[in-house]
Amino acid sequence: MTLLPDDQVSPYLQAINPIANLGEEARYLAAKKVAESLTVNDPLNGHAWLNLGKVLHQMGCNTAALASLQKAVALAANDAEAHLYLGMCLVSLWRFEEAKASYLQALALNSTLAQAHNHLGQLLCLMNRHHDALDSYRSALELEPEYHEAWLNLAILLTYQQQWSKAEACYLRVLESNPNSVLALRNLGRLFEQLGIKQTDAIDYLERSIAIEPHADAYLTLSNLLMQCHQETKAWTMLRLAQSLRPLDTSPAKQARADFSALLLDSPVATSTPIDYLTSLAAYDRHLYCLIPDANVDVGFLSTHADVVLNLITDADSGQHVLPLALDLVERLKRPTVNHPRLVMATDRATVAERLAPIPQLHIPKTLRFQGLALISLATAQQLTAYSLPVLVRLAGCHGGDDFIKCDDWHSLIDFVSLRPDAYYYLTQYINYRSIDGYFRKYRFISVNNELLPYHLAIHNEWMVHHFRTDMANQAWMREEEQRFLNAPQQVFNEVQLIALQTAATTIGLDFCGIDCAISHEGKVLIFEMNATMRVHDEKTELYAYKNSYIAKIKIAFDLMLARFAASAIKHQPRDE
Repeated sequence: MTLLPDDQVSPYLQAINPIANLGEEARYLAAKKVAESLTVNDPLNGHAWLNLGKVLHQMGCNTAALASLQKAVALAANDAEAHLYLGMCLVSLWRFEEAKASYLQALALNSTLAQAHNHLGQLLCLMNRHHDALDSYRSALELEPEYHEAWLNLAILLTYQQQWSKAEACYLRVLESNPNSVLALRNLGRLFEQLGIKQTDAIDYLERSIAIEPHADAYLTLSNLLMQCHQETKAWTMLRLAQSLRPLDTSPAKQARADFSALLLDSPVATSTPIDYLTSLAAYDRHLYCLIPDANVDVGFLSTHADVVLNLITDADSGQHVLPLALDLVERLKRPTVNHPRLVMATDRATVAERLAPIPQLHIPKTLRFQGLALISLATAQQLTAYSLPVLVRLAGCHGGDDFIKCDDWHSLIDFVSLRPDAYYYLTQYINYRSIDGYFRKYRFISVNNELLPYHLAIHNEWMVHHFRTDMANQAWMREEEQRFLNAPQQVFNEVQLIALQTAATTIGLDFCGIDCAISHEGKVLIFEMNATMRVHDEKTELYAYKNSYIAKIKIAFDLMLARFAASAIKHQPRDE
């Protein structure tokens, strides 16, 4: 199941309106009344206006809070705390540059104010100045080594920067002194879940966090983990509990007013379109809804959050049981839908190969889907006459090279399939696409609304090519070749080949998908895979930073596509301010 990215990319937005729950409303109203009386009795008291501003900010009344805090600063210009809270309020109103100036003024007045360093770090993260944010968090921790919030913020930033071990150490640092820190327990469990490591520890951390404070995020992550551990019954229970607490996993637009609202459909049992990067820093509200079998779906409620639907359930194999649910929901919602479930259903590897085979200038390896026992029987009887050795065998629903081998004889195929004979497999004719220099090259294009955009080139000395398997980090010439491809794909693929790729994208019909391909020895485009489960992400290291400007074009195209879909459905009526 895909989780929304912004609690990693911009986790600090949760602090913008920090009122905890409706149960605290009476307490805040009482505090507001007291603070207001103090400003009436002593209107020139800067501290009184500061206290009122604090309360209003905590209540989420940020416009009123701003006025109070501006008076506080005017009356108590040397009060570092007044400048600090003014900055916090300005962040809530998306006035980032002004907020930064307020934080810096607070630190100019009191450089030992650890809270100001911490909040400046949060703001710098929102401004995508992550290196500077690290310095701010470290300054806060030098001043207050037990400042748990700063440790947590630092851990979240390190996670975003993919410094996994350092992030883990920060969370453990918090738990050493505060073993009941719900955020540390929850985030550490999620970190392990995302990395696919220490599953037992991850389950323990999440269960401990839930015992202290039931939370939808913890239930969702725990559900994902239990699914991975094949504890489906318990996983569905956790998912239902998450949905009872929060029917929609909402991530607000990164601006004061959202351009539109997108409903994202997902499921923990199906491979999904990765959206961490594609929907980050979005100008629209995102509402993630998880499809649960036999659940009562409130279509009316969901429709109020859906100017456009983005179907993330995009693997025809792992999603075969849940895609019909998505199809039924989409048809009842009657909203424009990106990657409509009906289109996804026709994108299993065998069907894609069959549909693309007639296109000139494409080389589509023969691909058929078999039940394991049937495949063993055919291989044993040597009745797979449509294939010649070697062949490729892949467990249906798997990606990234998992459960995928090349068989040079039928015995190795039988041994592989016999491990899970009840499962389904794809049998694909192996095509030798090694280049004349001895390397294998796999190119990836991303099709967004039928616009082909280059994403990467992976160069490897083995037939199974994935970017993470290559030695490109140590080979400058490989990176230079990838950059040339990204800059001018038409210099690698000729006009006829590009037309063939464009025709393939049009034939499959997905609004968003990836195409992994190579150029065969005969000069045709050899297509390995075409679906919407391929991950698009920006690069966090300088080594591959040359890719980011090209990757950004994919995100821009994705955002524009969603906006076009939404525009066709948005009703012309006033929106709540």
